[in-house]
Parts: sequence; structure tokens; C-alpha cells
Amino acid sequence: MSRSPCAVTIPGEHPCPVSLLHPLSVATSGFLSLRDKFFANLVGFLVGIPTRVALACFGEPVKARPLRFQSKVAFGAGQLAEGIQSVVFIFFLLFYYNQVLGVSGSLCGLALALSLVFDAITDPLVGHWSDSWRSKLGRRHPFMFASAVPLGVAFYLLFNPFVSSEMGLFFWLLGFTVLFRGAMTFYHVPHSALGAELSEDASERTVLVAMRHFFGAIAYIFVIVLGFIVYFAPTEGYPNGQLNPAAYGPFSSWLAVVVTLSVLYSAFGTLSDVHRLPQPQEGQHFSLKTVVTGSLEAFKNPSFRALILGFVVIIVAFGAAGALNMYMLTFFWALSGPQILLFMVIGPIGSIFGYVIADRFYRGREKRNGMLIGVSVWLLCHFVSVPLYLAGLLPELGSNALLIVIGGLSTASAVGIALMLVGLGTMAADIADEHELASGQRKEGVFFGAASFSNKCSAALGSLIGGFALDIIDWPTGAAIRVASDIPESTLHMLGLVWGPMTIVLALPGLWFLSQYQLTRARHGDILQQLHERRGVRDGVAAGEG
Repeated sequence: MSRSPCAVTIPGEHPCPVSLLHPLSVATSGFLSLRDKFFANLVGFLVGIPTRVALACFGEPVKARPLRFQSKVAFGAGQLAEGIQSVVFIFFLLFYYNQVLGVSGSLCGLALALSLVFDAITDPLVGHWSDSWRSKLGRRHPFMFASAVPLGVAFYLLFNPFVSSEMGLFFWLLGFTVLFRGAMTFYHVPHSALGAELSEDASERTVLVAMRHFFGAIAYIFVIVLGFIVYFAPTEGYPNGQLNPAAYGPFSSWLAVVVTLSVLYSAFGTLSDVHRLPQPQEGQHFSLKTVVTGSLEAFKNPSFRALILGFVVIIVAFGAAGALNMYMLTFFWALSGPQILLFMVIGPIGSIFGYVIADRFYRGREKRNGMLIGVSVWLLCHFVSVPLYLAGLLPELGSNALLIVIGGLSTASAVGIALMLVGLGTMAADIADEHELASGQRKEGVFFGAASFSNKCSAALGSLIGGFALDIIDWPTGAAIRVASDIPESTLHMLGLVWGPMTIVLALPGLWFLSQYQLTRARHGDILQQLHERRGVRDGVAAGEG
């Protein structure tokens, strides 16, 4: 059967050849197994790649050796660990230590921010280290294996402190946040770099990105459902179950197990692909000097500077709002446990819709422009709810009608965030290609290490801002605080203003930074062409010498 390809732009990637025929005709051409057809349709629906594109990306043969289906799943499943960490650190960590255990917001924010200093050192360190690592297990896998058990242990102990004084809890939070973040760096930076190395094919890279989004959504839903249906369910003593200190021990135990198992599965599942991965170039060795010079070299790239600075500013604002989300849902909006559960699962629905429309949305648009539109949608939808409430234009607090309104705004915000992430999804890999053309060296670890650091700014600096804001507005904590009526109305209004309008002010400079991104689709296409020509010449010389 003949196949007539056309160029369909997949968001975040280069044009992908997609058959003009019906997807079932593609399947009958022999490229897809029933398993691949099923998963392509599942990813296409849940993650937002249209079915015809997902089928093509799973089945379209590539010039290089095709990546195994099992490797794609294993790589994506590794996002479970990172997804669990993101949800828990943004929504629960500050709330647990401040509202449940009674540690002041400033001390909580300070502990989480100090952990960022450690990350500032370890992220580029691990990035450079893994770039130059030589072993039978390749460059990335030794670090992934080494991180699995420490991640689970540190996560469990973080929510099961052996101390009770405020300063004791402060140092416990600081110590185990540092340990967990350090272990996550050993996993996240090599795992992210691995995604750029498993395949250079545009179709396969798109599938890998889709897998990560899919399992990230699964992690989010798993944490929320496990929490609010199983462990944070309302009881007579705790109408808002998330205030029950006894619930956090078993809750964190299950999550710690899943974190460890997902890391091990991802590492073992991609181990057979080590032979196809790039190895360090001759003369590429690890040293502290190369860490410093490499990081400075990365920031000389104007597109990288724009991407990182813009992303940091925006996600710090996003993290500050996220750190206060549980306070807003529990006390400001006065939602019940089941209502909070419904509200928090709405986010993935909005994200899924964002990915569904992203294909058509990004056609003819640069990644930078689409990303800016996505950020603007989030800013607008996040801003309006509190002013509307203060103006008396929203339904009654705690009502289902209110849940529908703020849930709708949250869904629209999630669409904007999804459009932003589609644009960001492969930018670091694109910049790594640009760097290779200029320097002759593959250094994905450098760029993904810096990207990992910027992502962690969301939870750390966001929590710092959120923690200090809670103390500034004199937010009450302790066992006596169970429902919204236990808190003065003026304090609740200040919480709403900090969560909404003030975080938007923090995010606005990020729009300007992102607008300075310079690497266009056309330029990146030229870069890939030159890299392929260079590698072809180099491989030909090597073959001749052999």
C-alpha cells in the first residue's frame, strides 16, 4: 500500500511525516503492533497528541534504529517520581510543616530556600559529571540507579519527623529536603538528558515527551486521589482531613515506595539502549573547573539565558501560588474535602485539552510565541478570581456553584500552562544541538542541569515567598484552626491578595525574558542538517581508519 506523507507540525518538535491515509490503513501497513496502536491512541487522547499523529509517531520508521516501545514506556514512567515530588512539594510540604505541625511560615520558607543553595551546586555538578562519565552502564544510568533508594528513604523521613520542637522541625525539614533534592538531582538531570539522547528523530522525541506528560499526569492524579480519598477523608475530629497529622505517615510511605520503584523501572527499562547512546568525546573529563566554565559557557547562549531567566521568574510566581493553594482551598474558598478533590483533578483535564489543541495552535507559530500566549492565559485566569470575589460577583463560599466557577478558571489556567509546556518541551534539547554545532561537544547534562535547577526554584523560592507572606499577614496555625470561620476575615482577604494579584506581579518580568528567545524553527532545522553532515563525515573517517 502506498503512503502519501505530509508535513504535520507536532508541537514542540519539527515537522513529522504523517500518513494522509486513515489511521487503520497505517496500522495495516505493518508498522504497528496491536499494543502500539492501543498505546498510541491512549497517549493521543490523554496527553493531547491527535490520534493520527500519535499513530504516525509510534509507527513511522526512522532512519536511525527505532527505539523500542518498552524503552519509551520505561523512560516516561520515570516521570512518576518527579511528578510525585512536584505535587507534594508544591501543595503539601509547606502546609504540613506550617499549618499542621505549627512551624512558622518564615522558618519553613527559609528551610526550603536554603535547600535551593545546595541545588545550585549539585545540579550543574551532576550535569557535568554525567556528561563525562564512562562505564559499561553508559553516562546516565549509574546516577539513576544510585538515586533510587535514597529518594524513597528521604521522602519517607521528610514526613515522619522524630522531633517536635519548632527549631528541631526546622532543621529536620532543612536536612531531609536537602537530602531528597540531592538524590532527585542524581536522578532527574541524567534522566532528562537521557530523553534527548535516546533518539534524534522528531517523531520519537515527540513520543518521549508525550510519555513524560502522560506519566506526570498519572502521578498528579495518584497523589491527589490517594490523599483525599484514602488518607485525608473527613472525620469527626478533622472535617478537613488534610489537617490530621496522623494521616501524613502512611500517605508518605506509599508515595516513597512508588518513587523508588518508578526510578528503578525507568533505569532497568532503558538499560538495553545504552549501546545506542552518545559517549563522552575524547578529552572530555569531569573537574570542578569544567563545571564552572561549562555553566558560564551555557549562559553565554542568548536563547538559553532568555529561556532560563524567564522560566525561573514565572515558575517562582507559580510556586508561590502553589504553596498557598491548600490554604486557599481549605480556608479562603471554604471547600470541603470532596470538593477539593474535584477541584484538583480538574487541572489534568485542562492540561489534556491544552495538549489536544496544541497541534493546531502551534502550526505556523514559533515556540516562543506560543509559550508567551500560554503564560498570558495562565496569568489572566489566575488573577481574576480573587478580585471578582472581593467585588461580590462570585457565588457563596463553599458552594458547588463557586466550585464550578473557580474550577473553570483553573481549567483555563491549565490550558495556558499546557501550551507553555509544549513550547518549552524540547527547547533545552534544541539549545544543546546549537551548542554542539558551536563547540563540537554533546553537553545535554549542562543544559538540563540548569533547567532542573530552574524547575526546583518553583517549590523552593515559591515556598519562601509563601512562608514569609503567611507570617506577614499573621496567619494563625495549630490544632485550634480547623475551618475557615476560625480565621479573621481580614486575614483571609490578605491571603487571597497574596495568592492572586501579587503573584501575577512577580511573574510579569518573565514574559519579557521569554520574548528574547532567539532560536527559531528554521534556524534549528539548519543546525540539525549541519550536525548530520558533520557526523556523517566523522563516521566515514572513523570507518576508513578502521
